[in-house]
Amino acid sequence: RTLLFEKRLKTKNELWKLFYLLEEEADGPAFFYTTDGLASDLKKSPPKMEIISEKLKSKGYFFSRTHFCKTGFKTNAPKNDIEKVFK
Repeated sequence: RTLLFEKRLKTKNELWKLFYLLEEEADGPAFFYTTDGLASDLKKSPPKMEIISEKLKSKGYFFSRTHFCKTGFKTNAPKNDIEKVFK
């Protein structure tokens, strides 16, 4: 048995969430953006990650959060389309 199925760890759900995120993220581009970095550059407040995701996906772009940075995301959208979400 793997550690994932050991109930004594009490982290099974957290591990599954991480696995799903890693799988989704693996299909994305190599580089990423951070909401706080973009907001700082644009001198705007960052929108919620769900809004960024919804708007970029509705335009047909790839979107995934990153597993290593709470404010990080990957997308294949051009930077000007990403910036529009912040305005």
